[in-house]
Amino acid sequence: MDVRLVELSNQQQQIRTGYAVLSHCWGPDPDNMLKTTASNLQEMKKGIKWDTLPKTFQDAISITRQLLIRGRKIRYLWIDSLCIIQGDKKDFERQGTVMHKTYSMATCTIAATASSDPSGGCIIPRGESAGSLERPKACKMKLGDQDAIVFPWSLEWENAHCGPLSSRGWCFQECELSRRTLHFTSHRIFWECRTAIASEDHPEMITLGRYSLRSLPNSAEPGRLVQRVGRGVVAMDMLPRKRDNSTELWCEAVQQYTRRHLSYRDDRLPAIYGIATVISGLVRDAYIAGLWPVDFARGASWVRDTSFDDSTITSDIAWPPPLADPSQPSWSWAAIDGPVLYPHLKDFDVGGSLNHNGSHINLHDLEGAEGLNIKYEKGLLRNFTLEIEHISGSSGPFGSFTSSELTIRGVVINITLSESDCDQASSITSSGPKVYNMFGKPLLRFGSASQSSITNGCVWFDFDPVKLVKQKFVCLRLGTSGRERGRDIQARSYVGLVLQPIRKLTSQQPVYRRVGRFEVDGENKKYNKNVRLRTCILV
Repeated sequence: MDVRLVELSNQQQQIRTGYAVLSHCWGPDPDNMLKTTASNLQEMKKGIKWDTLPKTFQDAISITRQLLIRGRKIRYLWIDSLCIIQGDKKDFERQGTVMHKTYSMATCTIAATASSDPSGGCIIPRGESAGSLERPKACKMKLGDQDAIVFPWSLEWENAHCGPLSSRGWCFQECELSRRTLHFTSHRIFWECRTAIASEDHPEMITLGRYSLRSLPNSAEPGRLVQRVGRGVVAMDMLPRKRDNSTELWCEAVQQYTRRHLSYRDDRLPAIYGIATVISGLVRDAYIAGLWPVDFARGASWVRDTSFDDSTITSDIAWPPPLADPSQPSWSWAAIDGPVLYPHLKDFDVGGSLNHNGSHINLHDLEGAEGLNIKYEKGLLRNFTLEIEHISGSSGPFGSFTSSELTIRGVVINITLSESDCDQASSITSSGPKVYNMFGKPLLRFGSASQSSITNGCVWFDFDPVKLVKQKFVCLRLGTSGRERGRDIQARSYVGLVLQPIRKLTSQQPVYRRVGRFEVDGENKKYNKNVRLRTCILV
């Protein structure tokens, strides 16, 4: 039976009658797949021949026709390549900015988990490797004086979140935002919603809330990001507490999302905007270039994950290299390609103190702090919280922020580095980027190379130069992080950004670009003696 593209003006009607959405891979040749454009829009509304649809679309339509909502069949199926006018920037922005509603309000999401392109299908032939669908045998156990019957989890559950679909960037938020998902894998069909899971060999719904994380099968994770945000909405916590939890979840989402691949580089911010929209309900702050200003210190503490991409060495002629997206600020993960990590996510502390509302304040802002002597002033710098004084730029769709200038007040230290400061021992033994000593190579080394570097201060560049030419940098502190120092001893270290001056304004105030990060022991005397409070402009 042929189908046609319909445009519903009444969204409530669509929700009331129910609709399904398809989550699928566009494949290596997205330009040649079936899609709606401005030139064929009216033709698609008249009708789409069944034999022109790729197998994934055909399977999704057939599955949708078997789904019921309140005893009635579902009439509508939303497919991104057909329901968004491709090549139409305005329609892409209009549809993309409400993607969180499209997936979260859908009756069900059909996930073509095992297909790498539209021709693969949702329902694919199963070979002998698929195994038997016979339900795992129950085992009898004795629990005290009572007899118990235990049914094992499906041995194939991990396949629900493995396959080509799990490597695609857009599909990350599609999975997170969906209320109910049918995973069509090469071995099984799996059901997943926000409260239960099921599979062909375990068709009874298993309520996730009854089990601890350790007792669940692989990938049957009840603490999905959006679900955890939902719990935060109803939690009776003060706003700063909700913000802190939500921005931490956001950093987790960025880590998972950036490991995935996108067909188009320009989709780096749009493909996660749906999750950003959900989290913004708790953060209640502007969303700028993938970060929240209220959580800038932690949000900017990302590092490139070189375990997925070892191409860290760049030409010494063009160092640092131009950003993958030069329109975005250098302090944003959206400005580079590839995965990022937040190494200090769980123990990051911005410093400062808390007021009666639970918000961070600087000790410098307390009453009577004006007449402090230099020695006491240095002591206060240990707990100074980074302050954003001004942000200027052009806001675009999906949180993009171009031609930006960020005026920030924080604790800085000037350093000079060259290739002679590279810690060869640490760089050779590590598969990651080169390590540079902040204050020159130490005369004596105790413990491991990495621990010694942090004790004396170390710098990692986002992209390694072949041979670093001697030049000056500014290290801007973002916050502190906990680490081990010897047996059973917890130490705090300062972490922050390494900035390179790139130009001067008319006022002769330098403008900086992020080029790396640093970490130094909180008790390092050379660092604590030479830090200063300064206002910087970052681009």
